[in-house]
Amino acid sequence: MPPANPFLTGGGPVPALGTAYFSARVLRHLAPDLRELARSGFTWVNFPLTEQDVCFAPGLAVDLVTAARDAGLEAWLSPWGVGGVFGGEGLSAVAHHGARSPAVADAVARWLACAVAAAPDGLFWDEPRDRLGGGPMGDLLVGWLREGQLAGLTNHVCFEPGYGWPDPAVLAGRVGSVGTDPYDWQPTPAEQAAYVTRHAHALRAYADGAGCAAHLWVRAFRVERGRADLAVAALRAAWVSGAARVGLWSYRAGEGLSCLASEDADGLWARLLEAVPETVPAVGWCPGLACRDHVNASSGEE
Repeated sequence: MPPANPFLTGGGPVPALGTAYFSARVLRHLAPDLRELARSGFTWVNFPLTEQDVCFAPGLAVDLVTAARDAGLEAWLSPWGVGGVFGGEGLSAVAHHGARSPAVADAVARWLACAVAAAPDGLFWDEPRDRLGGGPMGDLLVGWLREGQLAGLTNHVCFEPGYGWPDPAVLAGRVGSVGTDPYDWQPTPAEQAAYVTRHAHALRAYADGAGCAAHLWVRAFRVERGRADLAVAALRAAWVSGAARVGLWSYRAGEGLSCLASEDADGLWARLLEAVPETVPAVGWCPGLACRDHVNASSGEE
């Protein structure tokens, strides 16, 4: 297992705080946002990249990773809707061909080549699922994870609750962490916390089976004013769940896309940051590096 986080609060591990970022694509605009994240205690950021980004802005991935590192953040890249086999609002030109088609394989390969060229700290395979055919995708996922490893990068995977979870043994030695995103709303804050905690416990057992760390995503998009308390309750439950990382999807409560923006996004973002009691001190321990060392040791890589 990865080394334990030595910074303990209340007897449990203090998770590393991260977020998904797609608010800006121009360096002079995104760099201040990333510096603000670092000042606010975030230690990692995920940048979703679409098929359109790969086609029309192939240098974007390098810019994003460089800007994150300049701000002192660990950078992940994720395939946003690529091939129709990953989650996200990114449009796919090939999804209608099906998950196992040559067209989808080529789209994922082109995305991966673009991501690898940027040398991020992690590849984040978000919500892999055969949305067209509904069949299992474990063998396809393992192939993509293998390609990431061969490029010397750390893989992270997030599975939707109820969809596409392969036997954890097939992930052993291939991923630095596995996560889930329990985004459904519950009637009350107490029930929301219990819902997140239940999924977190199942996730940790699954991660143990895969021999990796666990990460948990909290919904911070399309949150109506009347549900802000539920989002805060979800974050508080995730924070004490024992996950190595907790991520907010997404930056400033979804402001980057109007279809994802929360009502009173500024107010919600402030409340979420206030709900985080303590963040990982930047004194040498990094969950991403610990996970990478664990995967490399498991695979015999240097």
